[in-house]
Amino acid sequence: MNVFVYGIVSLSHKDNPFISRHSRLLSGEAWVRGVLYDTGLGFPALTSGEDKVSGKLLAMGDIAFESVRELASNFNRMNPPYRFELKPVQVFAGAVTYDAFAYMYASGDGLTRVESGIWL
Repeated sequence: MNVFVYGIVSLSHKDNPFISRHSRLLSGEAWVRGVLYDTGLGFPALTSGEDKVSGKLLAMGDIAFESVRELASNFNRMNPPYRFELKPVQVFAGAVTYDAFAYMYASGDGLTRVESGIWL
């Protein structure tokens, strides 16, 4: 499964043994159309939109994906009523477009927009 990552996983995927052993980096300079928000809790959230949001594209096996799914589940418990949901996205990496999935919020209402589209 191809997964677009743009926050905590994007910054630390090499340091997470479950993700690094069971995924392959397809592009370290990928992006999607959307809007990036700061949740105020140390992690970002992506919503639908037309901004350019930067991240990485990973090909994940089941073990890596389960690790990311569990992380999203933990973040959901930290930030009600917001919830990450797995959504299909088109990912742009150079001249190539990939079909992938990304964890996204339905809305960024009440959150701070990250104008640059880059989570640092």
